[in-house]
Amino acid sequence: MLRRIKVDRAVSSRKNFFSVLLLFVFFLVSCSGNEASSFEIDEDGLIIVPVSVLEGRGANFVFDTGAEATVISKELADELALDTLKAIKVNGRSSTTVNIPKLQVGKWTVNNVEAVVIDMENATFVDSNLDGILGLNLINLLAWDFDLKRKQFHLYDGPIEPEVNSIQIPFKKRKSSGYPYLTISTDLFESDSLFFDTGFSGFLFVNQEPVSKKLKLEKETNRQKSVFGEENQLIYHYMADELFLFGQPFEHVPIRYAPEPLLPMEFLGVGFIHHFHSFVFDPFSSNIYLRK
Repeated sequence: MLRRIKVDRAVSSRKNFFSVLLLFVFFLVSCSGNEASSFEIDEDGLIIVPVSVLEGRGANFVFDTGAEATVISKELADELALDTLKAIKVNGRSSTTVNIPKLQVGKWTVNNVEAVVIDMENATFVDSNLDGILGLNLINLLAWDFDLKRKQFHLYDGPIEPEVNSIQIPFKKRKSSGYPYLTISTDLFESDSLFFDTGFSGFLFVNQEPVSKKLKLEKETNRQKSVFGEENQLIYHYMADELFLFGQPFEHVPIRYAPEPLLPMEFLGVGFIHHFHSFVFDPFSSNIYLRK
């Protein structure tokens, strides 16, 4: 769902939707062994997890910690003739939620998932080949361990014991949505609401103007793509020659700044985690673990 929207999805109107929409998933999770499963990384760095819907219908879903709800494409929902649960309004546009009777991720199966139906054949998703989004109503049921080099992942139904020398980043969850957010302080900016958003393909998106001799302005843009089309917003694109985050040095990393943000939220995206060999998202202990 994010081939194009994720680039600046952190500022999209989709966030307004997920910040107010609360969906419930009634589930039964089962496992037939914790074998490694494969995943893909698209050209924008997003993690694409293969899933099986119903009895063996393969599909590609984005692993998105910035999405409160799981999303399924209208095309796939129609193909499977999924039962409609209710009509909803998404930023003034009509949509529906459907029930996915069975969804398998890796060796785990989740039953009766409520998902939002989105048209993924619009211009935002041209050539995306994506069928949906794994949102927090599914992600928070399991702990996820991704090996970014081998492109394999493991799933666990409880807290993960971190490996020696792992970098630990604790997070909190926003009560209304479950969004994971971090507290951070750097020489460029401070934030107590930096959201860890794997559906945002960039490195860092901030609402505070970063001022430093280590930064240089590369470009500015005025239109941002989102799941519901395009919208006007001025974005400045900076390049940081040097940046320290969570005690780790980074060189030549992009930072996006919105002088008039649509939402009071800042984002750390997959551009950050791809600096590491692997990462763990553990909702049970509320920790992110990174390994080089």
